[in-house]
Amino acid sequence: MGRGSDLGIAHWLRLVAKPTVPLALLAIAVAGCGAPAPACISLSKLAPVPPSTTEQPIAETSPAVAGLARQYEPTVKMSILDGYWPVSVPTVLAERGAYGGRVTLVSHGRVIADPPTIADLQPPDTAKSHLDAAKSFLEYPAVLTDKKAQVRAVLRGLGLPESTVESWPTNLNSVATHKAQIYFYDAGTRCSYAGRDLTGYRALEYWFFYGLNYYPMTVDTPTMLQRPLRADTSDIDFHEGDWEHVTVLLQPQGSDYVPRYVWMARHSNEGMLIPWDRIEHDATGHPVVYPAFGGHPSYPSCGAHPRALLVAAVYDYVVCVPGLYTLNASSTPLVDLAKVSWSCWPGHFGTTVGTSASSNADDPTGMILVGGPSSPLQQAENKGVCPKPTG
Repeated sequence: MGRGSDLGIAHWLRLVAKPTVPLALLAIAVAGCGAPAPACISLSKLAPVPPSTTEQPIAETSPAVAGLARQYEPTVKMSILDGYWPVSVPTVLAERGAYGGRVTLVSHGRVIADPPTIADLQPPDTAKSHLDAAKSFLEYPAVLTDKKAQVRAVLRGLGLPESTVESWPTNLNSVATHKAQIYFYDAGTRCSYAGRDLTGYRALEYWFFYGLNYYPMTVDTPTMLQRPLRADTSDIDFHEGDWEHVTVLLQPQGSDYVPRYVWMARHSNEGMLIPWDRIEHDATGHPVVYPAFGGHPSYPSCGAHPRALLVAAVYDYVVCVPGLYTLNASSTPLVDLAKVSWSCWPGHFGTTVGTSASSNADDPTGMILVGGPSSPLQQAENKGVCPKPTG
């Protein structure tokens, strides 16, 4: 079941109890857990990767799988008003605050890198140092709940002029399409999704890193889908750094593969295994993914999608008006998680100061401030991929 409790639900209901929100609808209890969590059993542990301050494209780091990874890379379409699109970890590390503040790496209440580079996010060698590193986190140069400040910190880090930064929200399509990046991981052939044993199918994971997660608490569906900035007046589940992913499942056929399913991970135990022929594809045959507004769970279409665990009491909103960023698979860079030095770093990709929980999945059950997520290879179906520290 998703993170939280009955007490958390009650706290959440109090938070959003406003005259415009029908309490009878929001008081619907959690019905139960969703589909079984996905799991993969890796055939071998990842080999350590030397520290580096750069990330190389998949064609250079994994030439043997690069063609396959690029063939099924998704095209991402998302609201131009969300404020975030999938970017690289170095892009987030480059964020700048209004008064020059930078991202810092914090451990045991002490800043140990200001600003950090990806070379500072290293998996430790010993068990003791691993426990220490697991408490470390990235502190962004904006207040966690200040969505405008968080967006503008990303835009400053991208080097945009202050006039453009301060004019947000504006359509930054040219910036988004040139600064987007997607991460990839070849999970092998020993995975299960939605309780189905798909042993033999090859699982290609595609991970998206967003600078901020916030969950819009609104039941005014028409306004949210047409004017999201006006409708979105109450948010919960704020956390800096937001890792989301989809997995393309290929069935072997002779010496080749045939795509059969796309796993769209959403929240805790709410993922959906969707047949390949029920997914939209772009003009070049790549699957199309629509991240929902604010929380960025993946869906196959625009519109209001009822949450599986909350009996349609709340929705994920894929907003397609007034326009979309279209991050084409044919042009969006792809980086292999197995070949970056930070992939097994056990810390948090966002602040944990003042947070009430740590989560790898946005889940509106009363949590307002949530700790940043861990690395993609430390969560979801990838638990156990990273080598265990010795000593």
